Amino acid sequence: MAKVLFSNSKGQQLQGVYSSAGKSDYAIVMCHGLGSSMNDPSFMIMERGLNRAGIDTLRFSYYSQRLLNPNPQYISTTDLKDDATRAYRQMKKTHRHVGFLGFSLGGLAAIMAASEAKNPWAVALLSPVATHLGEALSHLAKVDVKEWEKHGFFMDGKLKYPFSLYEDASRYNVPKAASKIKCPVVIYQGDLDRKVDPKNTDIIAKRIPNCRYEKIIGADHIFLKNLTLLQVMRGTVEFFKSQK
Repeated sequence: MAKVLFSNSKGQQLQGVYSSAGKSDYAIVMCHGLGSSMNDPSFMIMERGLNRAGIDTLRFSYYSQRLLNPNPQYISTTDLKDDATRAYRQMKKTHRHVGFLGFSLGGLAAIMAASEAKNPWAVALLSPVATHLGEALSHLAKVDVKEWEKHGFFMDGKLKYPFSLYEDASRYNVPKAASKIKCPVVIYQGDLDRKVDPKNTDIIAKRIPNCRYEKIIGADHIFLKNLTLLQVMRGTVEFFKSQK
């Protein structure tokens, strides 16, 4: 493994961990969720599985996660797309075939980056945020959008979420972006997910031309109910392996 530093379009430094399978022309950019990090245990398990399958990986942190005090200001849809796109370009310097793996908020990052990337190889989305980010955040925090707009922000613990996140998200149509992804895609979604609305995942699954949708009955957001996390991790690795 090796530490990797690269910059987004604002010149902000991003950090990642590159893990090599050896001499491979295939690589996956791994985009983590909101309350997680690039060192999420499930990501590290899938990293090992992908490496054994001959696929290199880049786990990276969004700029907001690099700060000593994570700042939600930098998790706008535009920022997520930019950070994931820069990670993709970093891997394209050395790999011919590069894809995305996105979990939760990282799913939104993967969708937006893959929709504009030149010939992405394959994409896996796990419990993705598949809608307007502002709507997703208000749903998650149980915050009324009008109240959010009125005050200009809402607090979630010590974290301050500015209304500019909602305004930025309004520039994007996530289902339309998803429809532009032409490479093979697999989506895993639990029907008991309370963090994201599975109905939004249903919508993008129908819009993506080459999509395999695995809706898991009895599974929650992180696939812990009914012991499905191992199934999802194995399925994700096997999906990418099958695309080589």
